[in-house]
Amino acid sequence: MRKVGDESEGAGSGRVCAQATTAIRPMLIARPTGRGLSVTLFFLALLSVGVALYRTYGMSWDEVLQRAYGEVVYARLVLGDERGLTQGDARFYGPVVELTFFATERALGLTDPRTIYLTRHLLTFATFCLGVWALFRVAEAHFQSWRMGLLAAALLVLSPRLFADAFYNSKDIPFLSLFSLSIYTARRYLDRQSYLAALGHALVCALLIDTRIPGILVPCFTYAFLALAVIEARATSRPWRRLVGTGLAYTAALLALTTLFWPTLWPSPVASFASAFAHMNNSPWPGFVRYFGSEISGRKLPWHYIPVWMVITTPPLYLALSIIGLASAFAGLRTRPLFPMTRERRDVLLFLTWLFVPVLVVIVLHSTLYDGWRHLFFVYPALLLFSLCGLRALLDWAQADRSRLVRRGTVALLVLAGTAQALAVVSFMVRAHPYQNLYFNALIGGIRGAEGKFELDYWGLSYREAFEYILARDPRLTLRIAVSNRAGQRTVEILRRAHRERISVFVEKSIEDADYFISHNRRGPPPSPLAEWHAIHVDGVKVLSVFSAPRK
Repeated sequence: MRKVGDESEGAGSGRVCAQATTAIRPMLIARPTGRGLSVTLFFLALLSVGVALYRTYGMSWDEVLQRAYGEVVYARLVLGDERGLTQGDARFYGPVVELTFFATERALGLTDPRTIYLTRHLLTFATFCLGVWALFRVAEAHFQSWRMGLLAAALLVLSPRLFADAFYNSKDIPFLSLFSLSIYTARRYLDRQSYLAALGHALVCALLIDTRIPGILVPCFTYAFLALAVIEARATSRPWRRLVGTGLAYTAALLALTTLFWPTLWPSPVASFASAFAHMNNSPWPGFVRYFGSEISGRKLPWHYIPVWMVITTPPLYLALSIIGLASAFAGLRTRPLFPMTRERRDVLLFLTWLFVPVLVVIVLHSTLYDGWRHLFFVYPALLLFSLCGLRALLDWAQADRSRLVRRGTVALLVLAGTAQALAVVSFMVRAHPYQNLYFNALIGGIRGAEGKFELDYWGLSYREAFEYILARDPRLTLRIAVSNRAGQRTVEILRRAHRERISVFVEKSIEDADYFISHNRRGPPPSPLAEWHAIHVDGVKVLSVFSAPRK
């Protein structure tokens, strides 16, 4: 049983989140010495962790389907076979990531299913590292501190649910990474206002949209801030035609590249994109989700579904600091006029837009959701940026006309709280490995408080460990194993060949004829004529049951 470098405004920005704090300036403000080595070591360590762990995770429900989509797009481009792209829902999804993964598989000559899916895990983690780097660069530029940039990167890595998904969720993790990268290129474009920066931003935005349709939000953000820049330039008699020219170049490149990278759009780009957008908003998924102990249709979720999931699965200190950071940001925006639009003010508005607009769009459009809040993981880096804003606001408060005792006490409390939170998160990530995706924070009582109220192993990752446990202990050459849903059936692909050849797996039929029945308890273990033989626990909560028939 398992136990488991840009500029930023300095003067006059006292209480807005990007202001430097004099008392801790040696710690927070970047200096040339040490940056390169520290950043290199951080990302080498991150990559090393990924290489060490990528083989240990189970198979998620969607991986077979995701790979199949990459295969049909590859067949269209290489073999000219369009049949797969005109069937089912495949034509409605952006192909960039899956096509890249499948092309890599073919380039490496991979044929064994286990090797293929483990390689996909490594590639998915590589995209996560790209997102961590993008967040580092955004935070470094905004706070004018590479140390703050590394802290933002560390907070993203020490977010248990996202860390686990970084190995097997090839939908939402690459989208998070590309979204973060698009925010970085948006900042560069708005700062430099050059044609080259506009084209670079268009390339990233096209890749983003061709991963998931909600990527169209970033061009919307870009146009809004371009419009503000043009309005300010005209009001102050500054040149503005270059802004319009680069905006037109950005639009042309975005339209061309988005179509180029999405083969399904080629015959009729506008109509096909409109169909994909409509499908995204009204997904035909017929399933139910567990929310506060009730089974609710994924099409009829309450407005608070996403906010609640975010609150109960984010480490509490990150949440507390983000609330302070948001309060500081809103206070700064309220007490100062919109123009002049400083870089700091523009960044704060951009981060607010990043965090709130996607959530509001989902609520207003009543979009279909399932499996927690993974569809909106891409807003999480913005939340972390406001956590750092909250940290800066607290340090600035302590520095402003406070006694030495208050200053030192504030710093000491922040260090103590940060250390305690980091230890708690790391402890859970090590203890629960490879099920960090089951993290719930203390606000809900951890995973024990969430048991029976919220989805647990909705990905079906624990099936792998169950199969390996059975195969290691039952010497019979052939085993009949029933599973509670197709997640278990698909997990067989990631087992070793010798193991795959020993088992016959089928989904919830003739359970009484099976040697074993495995349920990952997505809706609780169904009634079974077999006796429970083994279980997988995380922090004392059962996430999977193995039922065994008496030996004949």
